[in-house]
Amino acid sequence: MEGDEMIVGSYRTPPLCLGSTLGIIPYGKGRIIYSTLDVVDNLLSQEPAAEVARKLFCNMLISNW
Repeated sequence: MEGDEMIVGSYRTPPLCLGSTLGIIPYGKGRIIYSTLDVVDNLLSQEPAAEVARKLFCNMLISNW
């Protein structure tokens, strides 16, 4: 996406295509944080790997990205 600040990137091959998976878009006096990661569906999961989703979600809420 043009004009965004990439926080987490992803790519696919072939051909090499780089894109933002988590990023920030300036909007007026603020900004919009967007994510294509499957965070929300994992917030209530009891799986150990879901802890990553919970930490990422908390960071998005309290961070000053």
